[in-house]
Amino acid sequence: MTETGKRAAVTIGVALALIPLLLFTYFGLSTRLLADDYAYLGLVQSIGTWESMLAWRETWNGGYSNFLLYGLLTPLGTAAPALFSLITITSAFVAYGWLINTALACLRIGKGRGPIVVALAALAVTATINGFHIAQAFYWLTAAVVYTWPVAMLLLGIALAAETARRLRGKRGHVLAAIAAALYAFVNAGYSEMFLIFQLTTVALITIYVLLFLASPNRNSLLILALAACLGTFAGLAMQLSSPGFAIRSSMSINDTYIVTPIREPLQLVDRTLNLTLLYAGHQEAIAGFMLVMFAGMFLTLSAGRRVPADSIMQRLRGAAAPMFLL
Repeated sequence: MTETGKRAAVTIGVALALIPLLLFTYFGLSTRLLADDYAYLGLVQSIGTWESMLAWRETWNGGYSNFLLYGLLTPLGTAAPALFSLITITSAFVAYGWLINTALACLRIGKGRGPIVVALAALAVTATINGFHIAQAFYWLTAAVVYTWPVAMLLLGIALAAETARRLRGKRGHVLAAIAAALYAFVNAGYSEMFLIFQLTTVALITIYVLLFLASPNRNSLLILALAACLGTFAGLAMQLSSPGFAIRSSMSINDTYIVTPIREPLQLVDRTLNLTLLYAGHQEAIAGFMLVMFAGMFLTLSAGRRVPADSIMQRLRGAAAPMFLL
């Protein structure tokens, strides 16, 4: 194929990858306030951000970062859902792109990396939207704030940490970076209890991977940042669990429309968790999204790569394992 033909094929491929993402973004511009949106934004508008957070902490849950975000969104009025949908999808695209670029750099794929990053990031966001409960996770403001936005920020934080670790020099730089990582993790852990558990699991797995398996000149820097993120996440956990509202809600039992009685038996909790995991793992749209990203990633990465010795390939894959796992 000629150079012109290759460029045309790449352009068409990137355009096709972007079309679904642009459609989802366009749909998001039609979202409106509904249900809990009025309660949260109305409360912030009435008594202020700080007072709303304290009132909710006393009566319902210990979330704190969500109210800081509601405080920023309230002045936008009815335009808040559409704008926040656009910001969330864009942030997820940037986060995925940064992580993919990191993985490809570890694989030493340099030539033509830009189109690969854009196409895979677009497909990853599309697959994420497709795998979620779209109406709630991306197009309902309240759910997007507490579940979807922090996921995008977690991915962005991991990419930022990986880039920062490469540049860290000296004790002072490591101390400042560790403080920043802990604060970032603390803020990001404050959106909801459900996401907090996801973040805690993620940063713990990253810490274990860096400690036991990573062979890199930046290993110590990454380990310091990962441990700082764990500390910040645990601080967020303590903040949420200590709220009076969390205890009140945990003791509630609502039988009219749904049940929120807490599961107190460990074996019952494990059984319920495994059943729900298997249920959603078999979700058709989630599997389709996962397969889309996996095969597109394999095809583009192998197409862009050069032939190298087997030992070199294994070294590159080990270096790229962390960002690839996160994707």
